[in-house]
Amino acid sequence: MKRNSAIEFYRCLLMFGICLLHCVHRDARLGEWLEQLLLPCVCGFVFISGWYGVRFAPSKVLKIYGVFLYCIVTMEIMKYVSEGCFSIACLLGGIRNYWFAHAYVLMMLLAPLVDHAIEKVHVRALLPFMFAVYGWGFLARFPIINQFVPKTADLNMYSGLTLLGAYATARILRGCRVDERLPMKMLLVAFLALGVVCSMLHLGFYNSPFAVAFAGCGFLIFKRFNLSRGRVWLWLAQSTFSVYFFHLGSATIGTGFMLTIADKMDILPYRFIALFVGTLVSFLLCIVVDVPRRLLVVVLKTKIGMIGQYVDERYDGLCRRLITNQ
Repeated sequence: MKRNSAIEFYRCLLMFGICLLHCVHRDARLGEWLEQLLLPCVCGFVFISGWYGVRFAPSKVLKIYGVFLYCIVTMEIMKYVSEGCFSIACLLGGIRNYWFAHAYVLMMLLAPLVDHAIEKVHVRALLPFMFAVYGWGFLARFPIINQFVPKTADLNMYSGLTLLGAYATARILRGCRVDERLPMKMLLVAFLALGVVCSMLHLGFYNSPFAVAFAGCGFLIFKRFNLSRGRVWLWLAQSTFSVYFFHLGSATIGTGFMLTIADKMDILPYRFIALFVGTLVSFLLCIVVDVPRRLLVVVLKTKIGMIGQYVDERYDGLCRRLITNQ
């Protein structure tokens, strides 16, 4: 399927927003409103996956964790070169702490069930699950209500089921053809209004329906464009998953010096400019560090493809045998 250059540009913007989010964490003066405006960027990634659909295959899981391990090992090597120390505990901690990779894989595993419920059963079959994600998980965010809502390990904002809720929302909206029914003016108004709601009311966290709707409106707006220089955005977008893993380490490099300058000026607009420039530096550094991995993939493309095909064939064969035995 031919990729839409505007959607790839949107994907790059989302990744830049996630990098900026983690830089904003270092500056309390900009306030929580900016963080809440940037948090829905994660929902945007999942919304794209939901709109186009995810076909589960073991090779895709191996690819995700391959990128993941490359990034973790590369960061530890860079740390060893700069600081002269290497820690297995830090390496294992990094594997555990990057929640998005594990949550995304869980979403991939369960995505076929969502697709089946929409296509073969009925959307109503998803209502209990959607209520749990946007009801149970959402309400538990509030200090008063969460005293009465039972705690769950799987419906918080850092979970695969939360991502699956955003995925299911995108699948349902595509089935309703909202991209054809909603005019551009309505999308723009909804996008701005939802941005204000997420930011000012602090409703931008991942299991918030407002955050998913905000990111979804952005997707539908960009979907109607076809940008020039599309190859540039297609090329950059291929590194977005790696940037996600790299950006936490590079955020310190990219923003530390800029914030030192901003602290001397002590003017809020300058602080934001410093964070923005620092994030841009971090983003570009992450792209550069990912180039060796992409070159290696090009060189080993045939072998990687053969391994992926072998794993997928073995998986399909096992599934067929299990179904036959039943």
